[in-house]
Amino acid sequence: MLLSKSDFKVARTCGTKLYYRKLKYPTTLDDDPYLEFLADGGYMVEAIAKTLFPDGKEIEAKSAEEQFEETQKALEQDDITLFQASLIAGQLFARVDILEKKGVKFRLIEVKAKSVEPKEDESSPFLTKKKKISSKWRPYLEDVAFQTHVLRSVYPDAEVSAYLCLVDKSQIATAETAFEHFQIKPRPKGGKPEITFTGDPAALLKQPFVRTFSVTAEVEQLLPEITEAAEQFAKSVENEKPARLEPILGVACKSCEYRGDSEENNGFRECWGELADASPHILELYRIDDQILSEMVGSKKCALVDVSPDVFEGSSGDRQKIQHEWTIKNAEFIDPELKKILADCKYPLHFLDFEASRTAVPYHPGMRPYGQVAFQWSCHTIPGPGADLVHSEWINVDAAYPNFEFASELMKVVTGDGTVFTWSSYERTTLRDIRNQMVNLDVKKPELLAWLEKLIDKDGPIVDLCELAKNFYFHPSMGGSVSIKKVLPAVWFNNEALRKHPWFVTYCKEEDGHLLEPYKTLASLPFGDNESADEIEAVREGTGAIRTYQEMMFGARRSEPLFREAMKKLLLNYCKLDTAAMVMVWMHWTGACE
Repeated sequence: MLLSKSDFKVARTCGTKLYYRKLKYPTTLDDDPYLEFLADGGYMVEAIAKTLFPDGKEIEAKSAEEQFEETQKALEQDDITLFQASLIAGQLFARVDILEKKGVKFRLIEVKAKSVEPKEDESSPFLTKKKKISSKWRPYLEDVAFQTHVLRSVYPDAEVSAYLCLVDKSQIATAETAFEHFQIKPRPKGGKPEITFTGDPAALLKQPFVRTFSVTAEVEQLLPEITEAAEQFAKSVENEKPARLEPILGVACKSCEYRGDSEENNGFRECWGELADASPHILELYRIDDQILSEMVGSKKCALVDVSPDVFEGSSGDRQKIQHEWTIKNAEFIDPELKKILADCKYPLHFLDFEASRTAVPYHPGMRPYGQVAFQWSCHTIPGPGADLVHSEWINVDAAYPNFEFASELMKVVTGDGTVFTWSSYERTTLRDIRNQMVNLDVKKPELLAWLEKLIDKDGPIVDLCELAKNFYFHPSMGGSVSIKKVLPAVWFNNEALRKHPWFVTYCKEEDGHLLEPYKTLASLPFGDNESADEIEAVREGTGAIRTYQEMMFGARRSEPLFREAMKKLLLNYCKLDTAAMVMVWMHWTGACE
C-alpha cells in the first residue's frame, strides 16, 4: 500500500483512522455538502494559481504508478512546470499542486484556499511572536513538509524550496476577475468539479487573488518530526492488510467521521468496544472536556447518566447540569425564568434570519476575497399581543453588489423598535459587517447607518434565542446541541397544538406513517414543460442555500428564467422556515399556542 499525502494528513489527526481509511470504512463525510462547497472553492483557487504558470503541463495518467512514470519522464527536461506532479518514494506518495524545475532547483508549491493577510513588515504570517509554528498554520505546513520529504527522497541531489500559494485578502476583484467568470461543472460522484475561467487571463495575471509565500524555513523546522511520522505510518500499511494503530480515546472522537450508523465496519465501535453502546453516550454531553471523558473511560462507564454532576463546573457547567438532570428524568425542562424574559420583550416581535456567503473568489467587482455577501433575509413579525403573523422576505436577483439594498429593504420592516429575535450572533455580525463596509466606502446613507448602529448595539433590540435555549431550555432529544435544527424537532413532536396551529399546519406532514419534522417537509421543485420537466432538490441547510444561490446567479443555467425562478423559490421556502421555526419555538416556550 502507498501512503498518500491525504492518508498522512488523516493519520496526523488520529493514527487509528489510517486503518479505517485504507480499508474504506464508511464515513459521515461521504457526500457532505459543506465539504464539497469548501472543495469547490479550493479548486477555483487552484485554477487561478495555474494561470500564474501559463506554460505548466498537467500530469494526466490514471494510476499513481503511471503518474509517477509520466512525472519522471517530464522532469528529464531542465526547465519545466508541472501540475499534479506525482512522486513515489518507497511507500510514500505525494501529488504536488505545482512543481517548478529549473536545472537542479525545484520550487514545490502547495495551493490552498485559506486566506492570509500579508504583514506590513514582511515577516512570516505562519509563525508566532516567539518564532514557533502557528497552530492554525501547522496542518498546512505539515502537508508541504510531507511533500518536500518525498521530493527530496526521489531527487536527493536537488535543491528544494517550499511554498504555500494562498488567497490574498488585500486584493480587490475587478469586473474581469469576479465570480461570474468561473464556470463550475458539477462533480461526478467521487470526483472533482471542472473549473473553467472564461474571463481574460491577462486581467487575472495582472492582479491575482493568490500570492505565493516561501515556507522553506518553516518546513525545515518541521521536517524531522514529519519524516519520523511518515515512516511510522508507512510501516503500518506496508502489508496487504494495514496494521491498526492503538486508538487514543478523547473528545475528538465525538466528531470522528467513522462514527456512523453502519453496523459493519464501524470505526467508532471498533475503537470504543463495549463503551460505544452507552446511550446517551458521554460524548453527547454539552462541551465535554478531556478530563471528564478520561475519568469516565477509566471507570468503564460511558453513559451520560453515569457521570457525577460534581464534575460540572466552569462556563459550561450550568448547561451540563441541566442536560444531565433532565436526561435522567427523560423530560423536557423549561426554566420559569424563560417565560419571564420573553414576557418582558417589547412588541413588535421580529424573528429574523439571514443567508449570506463568503467565497475565495468574490461575487462582485470591488470586493475582497472572503468578503461577506448578504443575499437573502426572512422576517416573521407579530405586531402585538394576539395579532396575526406577518411574513416579509427579500432575496437578491440582480448582478449588482447586494449588501446595502439588503439592509435598506430590511430597515423598512424592522424599524429598530420592539424586539428582534435571532438564532445565534450571525445576524448581528452580518449587520456589523455591512456597517463597516458603509464606513470604509464612505456610503452616504446616514439614516441606514444610524439604523445599523442601533441594531448592532449590545443594548439594542436583538435577542439571541440560541443563548436562551442554552440557559433555560432542554429536551432529551436535543442531546448536547442547541442548534435550531435540534430544538425545533423537540418542540414540534411534543406539541400537538403547535402542529395544528393555522400558522404552521402546512408543515405537518407524514411519510410512511411517521410524522416528519418541518425541514424534511421542504419539497423539491419541478421546472420546465410537462414533457421535459426537471426537478431541483430542496434546500434544507445553509450550505445548500449558498450553493443554490450561486447556481441561480452564476451557474451555467442562469439565463434560463424557469430555472432561476425555481431556484429562487427553493431559497425563499428554506429561509421562510428558518424564521417560522423561531416563532414555533417561541410559541412553545411561552405557551402561546395552547
